[in-house]
Amino acid sequence: MVRDCLDRIDSLGYSALRPDDVRSTVQYVGDVPVRAIDELLESVERATAGVEAFTLDVRRIDVRPTSAEAKQIAAITDVPAPLRQLKDRLVRRVARARHRRGEFELRLPLVRFDTPRPVDFAPIEVEDLSFPVAAVTVYRSVIAHGAYEVRGVEEFPLERRHAIPPTAEA
Repeated sequence: MVRDCLDRIDSLGYSALRPDDVRSTVQYVGDVPVRAIDELLESVERATAGVEAFTLDVRRIDVRPTSAEAKQIAAITDVPAPLRQLKDRLVRRVARARHRRGEFELRLPLVRFDTPRPVDFAPIEVEDLSFPVAAVTVYRSVIAHGAYEVRGVEEFPLERRHAIPPTAEA
């Protein structure tokens, strides 16, 4: 799934991310002091408890936030019920502030721009492109000496009540 989206972006002349760098943020937490990491991980573990694994369907590839000030080109997916449930739980457990309550949109960044810029990009409608989500991973992002580093801290498997259909290799 990810490789197909990245290939589409590369064919348009954009420099796509590496497949291993494509991930989405369900809930941004912000700066977390080292002493509070264990508490955060426990909250995420509780938030994921009983949430069923699900499949995301890619709907389109588009720029975000706008073509005039693009920060990224992303794959926009549907938001199935287990993902909504997870998002609601994470907001209650780990969000530091309640932000505007708008429609939750899951996006997988395929291209990131260092600074917002105008981009001449027509949305690409996507059909028959989906992938399973079987776990939630907490990542630690650090910017130091001009370099951006992202590391997985802990992964929380989601419950498998129903078989998730296999999809094309990511």
